[in-house]
Amino acid sequence: MMKIFKEGIPIFPVLVFLVFISWVTVMYSQGYRLNFNKKQVKVTQTGILSVRSIPEGAKIYLNDQITTATNSTISSLAPGSYKVSLKKEGFTEWKKTVIVYNDKVTDITALLISQSPRIEPLTNYGVSTFAMSNDGTKIAYATKNGKEPGIWLLPLTGPASISIFSGNRNRVIADSSSIAYSLAEGLEWSPDDKEILVKINKERYFLVSLSGSQNINPESFSDPIPTYNAWKLQKEELLTKYLEKLQIPDEILSLAKSPDAIWSPDFRKFMIKKSVEKEKLTFEIYNFEDPLPVGEERKYTPLTIGTKDPVNVSWYSDSYHLVIVDGSTIEIIRVDGSNRTEIFTGNLLSNLVFPTPSGDKVIVLSSFKQSAPGDLYTISLR
Repeated sequence: MMKIFKEGIPIFPVLVFLVFISWVTVMYSQGYRLNFNKKQVKVTQTGILSVRSIPEGAKIYLNDQITTATNSTISSLAPGSYKVSLKKEGFTEWKKTVIVYNDKVTDITALLISQSPRIEPLTNYGVSTFAMSNDGTKIAYATKNGKEPGIWLLPLTGPASISIFSGNRNRVIADSSSIAYSLAEGLEWSPDDKEILVKINKERYFLVSLSGSQNINPESFSDPIPTYNAWKLQKEELLTKYLEKLQIPDEILSLAKSPDAIWSPDFRKFMIKKSVEKEKLTFEIYNFEDPLPVGEERKYTPLTIGTKDPVNVSWYSDSYHLVIVDGSTIEIIRVDGSNRTEIFTGNLLSNLVFPTPSGDKVIVLSSFKQSAPGDLYTISLR
């Protein structure tokens, strides 16, 4: 033995050993593991779960066993299905059965909903109607607003916080001696968010431009059809530009182009309602993400309702959840139909509920006193 070392270490065995160690390291990093079972040694490949929660810091339970906390990865998992649940004090528990695949990372982003949401006012002079811009960054609302009644804009992005004290809101058109815009019955944004159609009543409309200085005496008209037709052409042009970037099968293209298709904020998914049986409607979601994330599917059917149910369904700001308004209750549900969670139950004066761009709040029209007019409020999700 001493003689061998005196003559130097053999090169070939060392090279073989180094190559073996390198191979083992590469195989391990790719998820392969040795499985000793019944005196047989098998090489199996494993997968990884990457678990993130909003907010973070939730405990991760895998098949009812606590594992770690978000945000983190769980590696060396044998392929198969796992029950995943996330728990954080003060938030509703999140649960889902997740498939782990060979040599793949399955990403989970769990939206945790507060069990005690904060409700804060945005206005305090009464709001008759409101509408979110198509890009989700601004709210238009009609309000008496004390000594400055009219149509106002509230930006939802920027350095200032969204609250009743926000100083970055501005009035786009003021009430006049003859027209009370503050009592409008409805507001609608143009597809390019450059105009707002103000409906005073069924026989009187105004088209308000958002470019330039404050509007003064815009022209009144009684027939909104020409405006809607012009906007329809704008929508078709914008949609055509988006569709050119997506790989949409021919059999689905007609649905994607339909005016009934409601596109997600990221313009990678659309939702459409279909009649499935007598007095039943189902919501179908088509997903055109490329590449398709591990664990996601091209089509989901997360929700079925009655044709007479007063339910409004819209997209949440992350494009992976839907907001459901059913009477006095607001819920959120993932596009795959999992984790349907109540956000709020109370006196809602509109079935329109809009999430803020960051997704931390939703904006509603409500009143907490029977004799008081409705105002805008934010409800925190976390």
